[in-house]
Amino acid sequence: RDQIQENSNRENQRKLEALRAERALLPEAISEVIRISRKVIVGLFRGDASLSAAIELPAISRDGRETIKRCIQYADGTTGDRLTQILRVLQVLEARFESSFFEDALPDGDVTWEVCDYNRVRAIIDWAALDATCASIFDFARGAAAEIPSQIQKNHLYTAIIAPGVHIENYPRVVEILEERAERGVLEMNFRSPRFE
Repeated sequence: RDQIQENSNRENQRKLEALRAERALLPEAISEVIRISRKVIVGLFRGDASLSAAIELPAISRDGRETIKRCIQYADGTTGDRLTQILRVLQVLEARFESSFFEDALPDGDVTWEVCDYNRVRAIIDWAALDATCASIFDFARGAAAEIPSQIQKNHLYTAIIAPGVHIENYPRVVEILEERAERGVLEMNFRSPRFE
């Protein structure tokens, strides 16, 4: 029994050391996801058809994905779940990505436009949630927190949308749907739900 416990302790220590090493690379990986998210968010708000060509297939580098995967391998509990959520959401958003979301959103002569297409708004909120989830990981990645928070808050999504320079007060439809999703407690994709957002 003592030998089993000793082996278990040794394995746990090995996982902690491996996680510590991988965690040092995590800020770069999640910063990459945030940069992609903000580029997409800005494009969705601007309705910039020329921008859509540049980000038709948003992609995090292979090294970034592998860093997150290795952290998942060595992490336990909530931390492992939150890191897994990033890759799951990223895969879904890449699969759902439609360049048509970017086209013809800014009518001629108008300085602002009203986001009214639900799919476009959902895409904005989902990319903002991914951005916010990544931002919540920095304290853990830098060693300032023992684990990653289990959820994000509404204000984190507003921060993600505002950070790249979007004046969200000009887009009441986005605010309306974000507030409605916050009220229902579905700011993030819920993969346990039969029909996740």
